[in-house]
Parts: sequence; structure tokens; C-alpha cells
Amino acid sequence: MLRTMLNKTLTRLSLAIPALLAASTASAHPSGHMEFTMSQVINHMLASPFHTGIIVAGVVAVAFAVSSVSKRKGSKANKPK
Repeated sequence: MLRTMLNKTLTRLSLAIPALLAASTASAHPSGHMEFTMSQVINHMLASPFHTGIIVAGVVAVAFAVSSVSKRKGSKANKPK
């Protein structure tokens, strides 16, 4: 049951994270991020709690996915044929 719940959560995250990372207009700056230089974009991403949260959630989701896949491959490799 726990595995099923984790798989559903991972599937939902894999669909939600790209949507959250998609460029869109924010009410804080109506023109989006298009007028920023690269150093301003990096500073903005790291200074904004919203953007930092998205980055952290993405890193956690990728780490969980990599861990999950490596455990599955490891358990398949240890099974006798």
C-alpha cells in the first residue's frame, strides 16, 4: 500500500513539476523574467522563497526517483535466475 501511494505521488510530482517550472507571467513582475540578465535571473531565483521552494522540490523529486530506480535495478540484479 505504501509503495502504491509513493508511486502515485511520484507520478503526480513528475507531472506537476514541469508545470510549475514553465515560464509564466507573475503578478509581482508583469513582463515575466524576460527583461532580466542572467545574473539577475540567478539572484532572483535564489532570493525568492517561491522559486527556491520549486528548486528544492525538484531536487528532492529527482533524488527520490533516482533512488527508487536504483533500488529496483539492484533488487532485480540480486534475484537468482
